[in-house]
Amino acid sequence: IEAKINWAAGDLGYILHKWWESGLGLQVIGPNASYYSLNNNSLCLWVNNYEEGWVSYNTPYNSIQLNEWQHVAATYENGVVNLYIDGVAQVVVVSLDVANGLLADHSDVSLAIGGHNMTGNEALFFNGHIDEVSLWSQALSESEIQSYMTSSPTGNEEGLVGYWNFNQNVNDQSGNGNDATIHGDPVYSTDVPFIY
Repeated sequence: IEAKINWAAGDLGYILHKWWESGLGLQVIGPNASYYSLNNNSLCLWVNNYEEGWVSYNTPYNSIQLNEWQHVAATYENGVVNLYIDGVAQVVVVSLDVANGLLADHSDVSLAIGGHNMTGNEALFFNGHIDEVSLWSQALSESEIQSYMTSSPTGNEEGLVGYWNFNQNVNDQSGNGNDATIHGDPVYSTDVPFIY
């Protein structure tokens, strides 16, 4: 998972979410969250593969800055998680035992960008800007993450499942037909991510 984010406010907000009883979610933990004892102002990847239960992988305190564009990425491969902010691998704090195995793709569950896809969890909407979201079927290397941080995917890369650049639409630029549907009242902004 990769995205460019500008976190404005709030205690919790999902960048990307795809689960029902198992799956994954990439979330920002805000400055006042007392949420499962996770670090404040941090990036968190939630993983559940049925077998192990929910596991959270969290970056250090104050690794996410308010009102600044940051590039974030998370990789999961056979239980190994890496989290990156602005292309730099972060120290990862694990809340529970490490998850193992493959994640189910949950083709029957909608992928949500900028929020939680479960009714009644509107408080988990991302309060800020999100741009350049990409979802991959393979774990990207640190050098690949740094490359996509400065140059957008072309759309035909191996392993690219979905890519949404939000250039006045929510169409999947990967060619895989994963076009999005807008819910709520998002606003397109001219406050765009900086070029690294």
